[in-house]
Amino acid sequence: MDYSTAISNYIKPPKAVRIVAWALLALFIVGLVLGATISGNGDDRSSAVKFNNSAASGGDYCYIDVVGLSDWLYKYDSSTYYTVLDKDGNYAIVILKSSEVYAMSAQRTYWDSDDDAVAPEPYRIYGLSVKISDSAKKAIAEVWGMSQVEYSTYFGKMFLNTSGSPSGTKSSVFFIIAFISLMGWIGTGLFSVISRSKAKKALSRLETEGRMEAAGSQFATAIANYPTEPAVLVTPDYIFTKSNGTIIDLADIKWVFRRIQRYNFVKVGEYLVGKTSDGKEKMLLTINKGTEPGLEERIVDNIRAKNPGLIEGYSKEAQAAYNEYRKAVKNGMVQ
Repeated sequence: MDYSTAISNYIKPPKAVRIVAWALLALFIVGLVLGATISGNGDDRSSAVKFNNSAASGGDYCYIDVVGLSDWLYKYDSSTYYTVLDKDGNYAIVILKSSEVYAMSAQRTYWDSDDDAVAPEPYRIYGLSVKISDSAKKAIAEVWGMSQVEYSTYFGKMFLNTSGSPSGTKSSVFFIIAFISLMGWIGTGLFSVISRSKAKKALSRLETEGRMEAAGSQFATAIANYPTEPAVLVTPDYIFTKSNGTIIDLADIKWVFRRIQRYNFVKVGEYLVGKTSDGKEKMLLTINKGTEPGLEERIVDNIRAKNPGLIEGYSKEAQAAYNEYRKAVKNGMVQ
């Protein structure tokens, strides 16, 4: 195996990454098709049961035969709550779509009519039985001028959400699976494409500058010291990073320092970072408990050997020195 192939096999993403990407794409397509199919088929209304506001748990597909409909009671986000009266004289709290409210104009009229008015033909609504939230219960009880205990007596602990349905619940699960798979496919695919592009450019640079033989010799000597391929391979002149397409020429690094990443003041990551003469930033090493002992020091020593004027550590003085160096590069005073 020639040096170019050996290095390429090390720094390029493995075939497993592409297999995972195709598997995620297939899962996305299956989730999307199943979600659309279930959603398009609608619900079997013959399976709906009569709404029970005292049911032990929610999730049942239910119906109510409505003869009376109140004005709206409570709005939260895009949901609007109403009170309905069924044909048996039971009250219930429901979330209705605007189309259903318009369809029940006779039920609205009956609600506001005298006690001796004739009830209209029942209008059947369907939805999922859901447990009422404390905030909704409190707001609706206030509109009715009753305590929350009285609310429970009249309306129970469940309400009917007509915007929910079994097919909607099932299809949403598949749509979520499809979305997650799509995000995974995009992430995996981008990682593979970017890593392969970086690897191609890095190998091309070595070939163009006539350094492939020397770099390959260093690579072969260094990797022979490990029983299994390490995540990072350091040689006197280069850093090779496994599977992400990176070859860093240590001679390019002019400033090296540690960076600590924090989230809510808690350290979540630590890295060895290098900046090049053209202002680019290179992630040289991720520092954690699994980092090879002495690897950070070896990287810095090797960079120092290539650049006697290396700027080290992060400080205002180091930043100022690097800025001055960059100015000198732009003015052609240094290479």
